[in-house]
Amino acid sequence: ISRQAAHCVSALGYQDNTGDDREGEWSRPGVLDFDVAGASAKVTWEISDNLSLISITAYDETDKLYEEDTDASPQSFLEATYNVDSETFSQEFRLVGNSDSSNWLLGFFYLDEELNQDQTVDLFRDLRPIFGFNPDLGTFFSRHVHQQETTTWAVYGQVEYQLAEQWLLTGGLRYTQEDRDFSAQVAFEEPDFSIPLVDFADDIDNDNTSGRLALNYYPNEDWMLYGSVTTGFKSGGFPGVFGFSPEEYQGYDPEEITAYEVGFKSTLADSRVQLNGAAFFYDYMDIQVYQILESDSPIPVQRLTNGGDAEIFGGELELTAQPAEGLYLLLGLAYLDTEFQDLTFGDLDLSGNSLATAPEWSGNGLARYDWSLGNGGGVYAQVDFTYSDEYFFDVFNTAHASQEAYTLWGARAGYLSPNQNWELAVWGKNLTDEDYFATGLDLGEAFGQVEMIPTRPLMYGVELRVHFN
Repeated sequence: ISRQAAHCVSALGYQDNTGDDREGEWSRPGVLDFDVAGASAKVTWEISDNLSLISITAYDETDKLYEEDTDASPQSFLEATYNVDSETFSQEFRLVGNSDSSNWLLGFFYLDEELNQDQTVDLFRDLRPIFGFNPDLGTFFSRHVHQQETTTWAVYGQVEYQLAEQWLLTGGLRYTQEDRDFSAQVAFEEPDFSIPLVDFADDIDNDNTSGRLALNYYPNEDWMLYGSVTTGFKSGGFPGVFGFSPEEYQGYDPEEITAYEVGFKSTLADSRVQLNGAAFFYDYMDIQVYQILESDSPIPVQRLTNGGDAEIFGGELELTAQPAEGLYLLLGLAYLDTEFQDLTFGDLDLSGNSLATAPEWSGNGLARYDWSLGNGGGVYAQVDFTYSDEYFFDVFNTAHASQEAYTLWGARAGYLSPNQNWELAVWGKNLTDEDYFATGLDLGEAFGQVEMIPTRPLMYGVELRVHFN
């Protein structure tokens, strides 16, 4: 892995001993070409003083090409190319009304999306001469072509009702219907021939009814206490992975959650201090998990499937304060306790493991001071930090696919013009040049490596913002 790269040697004898996770020798340059175009329109009809109809129409196109040197070495051992384009149309209508004791809305949402993937993976190219193959020939260059069309619609409604002067009840329901048609064609490709591996096609229909019930209590002007129960779901679908067998493209079911939350919001010290807190419990059913599994072939099996039940218990505190004119302070703290209740892969029982990318403790803070100038403008300076406890990148909770605890520091200082229509600032991010990772993926014993993606190093710059009124 990258943290131990200086002690590791690849299958072709390469060793990265630079000591910098962001440096290396590559067999091809990384390419990212990302084009996005879209348009949206929002129209509101005021039917009466307490009734309005809102229409939101949107269309988006996306075209992305990403060429990756996956093995991060000067040899061609594992290289992937991602090519995807999509077209999405959505339409939403909302009918919004109110009365003396209630606010309510009714809505309808429709979405149609077409997604196309044309992806390739080049495996073991520099190993071919060892086995007597021409490097440009062999049977390890594969093309994975996927098509998916999604149509979904939903109807929903919500009402806020003032039970009494200090009590507010909120209730909502949503019904969602979703259809997905998916196909995948996979083949080993060579200049003069191809070997088909997978010709998969299937469709799924999902529907779900979810809702929310919340009760707010206002004992006085400075405090609000609340409790809520909410149900929701994440759609089922098909994995657009680099699969080499029909089993890897099998569909997965929706993930469902029941969330319980209690908390408070308060304004203290003559509105100079705000303190908010919450405790929550999330109960997952059929949670969706992704993992790479070992197989009898030299290529590991990728799975996106339902992993049983999981639970999350946690709490949050947030404090903001303005103890003096011009001074603003923020401090936040969060705690998570996550656990899979029922998660198995074949004979492997992972029940009791933590969920991926779920640090036990995290926090953030900011201090800012603003000075007003005689001409109506102003200058400011601020410093901020974020902290994350250690966490795992996969459900196996292995140390080599994890992130150690880290703290990031940032700073910003700037000048605001008298009419507030432009701003000039200098800024810095990750000031201590903290070495941490955005994600990690254990590619298994077949490839003998863990792919760790480092984040940005120390960055600083100058920024000019102009606001046009």
